[in-house]
Amino acid sequence: MNTAARPQPWMHQHEQLVADVSTYIDVSVISSEAAGILLALATFWGVVLFNRLWQSSLRSDAAEAIAAAEARGLRLRAPGLGPSVAAVGSIGSAPVEVRWVGGWRGARTVVRQGARRQTVPLVRTADELGQLLAP
Repeated sequence: MNTAARPQPWMHQHEQLVADVSTYIDVSVISSEAAGILLALATFWGVVLFNRLWQSSLRSDAAEAIAAAEARGLRLRAPGLGPSVAAVGSIGSAPVEVRWVGGWRGARTVVRQGARRQTVPLVRTADELGQLLAP
């Protein structure tokens, strides 16, 4: 009795599954997953580019006020991923944070002095910053 000469039915089915990849991997699923990953990456880099452009615009528009903030002893924070430029420090004994913020709602300045928080249109000059930081 030679069983090797006679193929078994389960062997034939197994060989067919291994030979045909499309039976267990759907190409449309792979394509849609790849498209989703590419779309997510493109969105992420688009947001990063948008925020970097805002940071550059804010630095040029408010250059005089940023220089005045540094002259008062505030230090600029390293640029993050958000659409803002920030200077932090203290004036007297109160902690101070001045943020020049851009984005979808437009350019504005947010000043925090101690517990007080104030949002105003974009501060561009040293005089405007001096008025905001006055006690």
